[in-house]
Amino acid sequence: MISVSVVSVTSTDDGLGNSTEATATTPYDRVRFAPRSSDERTDPRSPAVITAASLYRRGEFLVDSNDRIIIAGESELIDGTWQVEGTPGYWGRGTEVAVKRVS
Repeated sequence: MISVSVVSVTSTDDGLGNSTEATATTPYDRVRFAPRSSDERTDPRSPAVITAASLYRRGEFLVDSNDRIIIAGESELIDGTWQVEGTPGYWGRGTEVAVKRVS
């Protein structure tokens, strides 16, 4: 299991055409990571680059379709910034979130 940070950006409009953005970062632990696809390797000695994955967590895992998820300090294969793809699936006691690699 890994720990992740969900970065959410919220825009508000005051009705006069002025908008402001607020960024919030929420940490979550006990997240499971499952690769969905990877880039083809040209050098068999180099590790595969995972380009899409699914994240699973039991309990609260509040993620929107425009959020980014940061994984750091886990593995060079999965560390980086990930973009949520589509709408997260809420399944009774847990959540599944499809993500794709941004960096």
